[in-house]
Amino acid sequence: MSEQIQIIVAEDNPKDFEFLEVLLADWDLHPVVERAPNGLDALALALKHDNQLVISDIQMPEMNGVEFARRLWEKKPTARILFWSQFKDEMYVRSLLKIVPPETVYGYILKSNTKERILSAIQTVLYDEQC
Repeated sequence: MSEQIQIIVAEDNPKDFEFLEVLLADWDLHPVVERAPNGLDALALALKHDNQLVISDIQMPEMNGVEFARRLWEKKPTARILFWSQFKDEMYVRSLLKIVPPETVYGYILKSNTKERILSAIQTVLYDEQC
């Protein structure tokens, strides 16, 4: 692969970020990973750079993941976001379905999934262009 993959991780919990950072570092594609500790910082980074993927927590300080996605998709409707959360509540999924632009690809995965499933979700959104 000729170009370096750029991923923003919007995560306020340092341990969850560290888990993803190690997981992505061990991935054979070795992407460049930038951390945003809240939704506002994630939005600023995502609007400033052309990242291929944002992995976003749902519950974060200053701006939650749903509001972050809504604002990002208003400016960049093709931005790809993989939401990862500890909450399997359907309320979050339903709120996301209301704001997803038709031209984007996104995913939702629980943090409790295995490393393999999380990497598979990343690959599915990033390369397979499937939700």
